[in-house]
Amino acid sequence: MIAQSGLSYLLKSFTGTGSGGVHEIPSESPYRSFQLSSTGTTTLTIQVSNDGKVWGDYLSMSCTNTTNDLYMDISPWKFIKINVSSNTGEATLTVGW
Repeated sequence: MIAQSGLSYLLKSFTGTGSGGVHEIPSESPYRSFQLSSTGTTTLTIQVSNDGKVWGDYLSMSCTNTTNDLYMDISPWKFIKINVSSNTGEATLTVGW
């Protein structure tokens, strides 16, 4: 079992589309868990970077009407940003490390 040492909102009650901003994730652990929930239908892409300048697509997530999408992986990137491509409700995305 992997012990979680932190939790942060990447998006909280986010409406609309576009970028949710850049987040710096502490390097305490390389393990990451991402959980997406929405009051409508939400589709997004998580992008990652080691320097905050060069970005790569890492993960696409989607959920509908309060169902959750959960993903766990070893992802040691220092910076994460979110691009919401479609959203009909309020989306919340958390990252655990």
